[in-house]
Amino acid sequence: LCMGCMSETGNEQVCSVCGFDSNTYNEAGALPLRTLLAGRYAVGKAVSVTGEGFNYIGFDTVTESVVKIAEYFPAGLCGRNADGSVEIKGDTAYVYNEGIIRFIELNKKLGALANVSALYRVIDIFEVNKTAYAITEYQPGISLKEFLIRNGGLLTWDQVRPLFLPLMNSLKTLHENGIVHG
Repeated sequence: LCMGCMSETGNEQVCSVCGFDSNTYNEAGALPLRTLLAGRYAVGKAVSVTGEGFNYIGFDTVTESVVKIAEYFPAGLCGRNADGSVEIKGDTAYVYNEGIIRFIELNKKLGALANVSALYRVIDIFEVNKTAYAITEYQPGISLKEFLIRNGGLLTWDQVRPLFLPLMNSLKTLHENGIVHG
């Protein structure tokens, strides 16, 4: 499988679908490509990093489907050991552990809201490597930022209108369930 898009590569070094080079490595701090989590989820390319951690494309070897893997790995609070486990830096254990608890609680709440159209369905939540992971369904696409760049920085009302009502309804449901999106 291509670790950039999880398409079959036919043993080619460069993926014909997404152009990912199989000799590429994830950025420093991220899990290595092909790491197997919970005996089930193969880690692919780190697609984004936030203050909370890494987001990877992944592959569920049980359902044979592409997934998104969110890893709690807060910048500045921890580092990665050679075995893939997390090492908490200095005296940040309390803050780090509070963050894991919030990460897990948030993903459990999101998992309970499977009927909200604008949310990715949470498939699994688990702790391993001294951190926590949330597995969600994967929806290919581009970010709003990338869309705006490609669209000259503008959205027309005709482009926004079909998104607006489902987005507002989803935010309302999140707020009603104690989840405030920043």
